[in-house]
Amino acid sequence: MHEFGIAQNIFDAVSKEIEKREVSKVISIKLEVGKLTAIVPSALEFCFESLAEGTPLDGVKLTFIDIPLKMKCKKCGNIYEVEDYYCICTECSSIEYELISGDELIIKQIEVE
Repeated sequence: MHEFGIAQNIFDAVSKEIEKREVSKVISIKLEVGKLTAIVPSALEFCFESLAEGTPLDGVKLTFIDIPLKMKCKKCGNIYEVEDYYCICTECSSIEYELISGDELIIKQIEVE
């Protein structure tokens, strides 16, 4: 379960940020999560809750914004969304592509009290 390591990284990053800003309580954290990360939201929430217990991050609600897997064809320049990792261009059927989005994991917003 790679979610524990990810939860630890989010916990550490948010903890450092609230310490710098002298925040006493965090209410929610909004995350942008790309399809390629293969994160299971419920597993990430469980791991984060375990880490946050008894800290200023205790009770934080994690919100997920799904980022689709998008490719750009290297032959024709077409940008297209990919389902099931089937990366053939929808315009010219090329298999030469560049990843545009879908591998990100970004802390987009931290809501504090």
